[in-house]
Amino acid sequence: MKTNTCPKCGHTYQGYPALSRVDNRTKICPDCGIREAMEDARIGSWTRREIMTRMITVSSHTQTSDIELKRFLRVLRLAAW
Repeated sequence: MKTNTCPKCGHTYQGYPALSRVDNRTKICPDCGIREAMEDARIGSWTRREIMTRMITVSSHTQTSDIELKRFLRVLRLAAW
């Protein structure tokens, strides 16, 4: 699987990119896509952290890979700004 670098956050990711809501052209990592969606929905930073924490909790109780959990943790850190 090809590794890509997100132009928004600079992190590398594998898999399908998200389409940035800023210009509807730029391919960004899924984490930044989630963050942009929450910003677009005007979800506050406390709520974003709560959503991501719940996603991590649910993921930790299911069959997920370490890569997926690391991705959720990175999104949580991005959402905490």
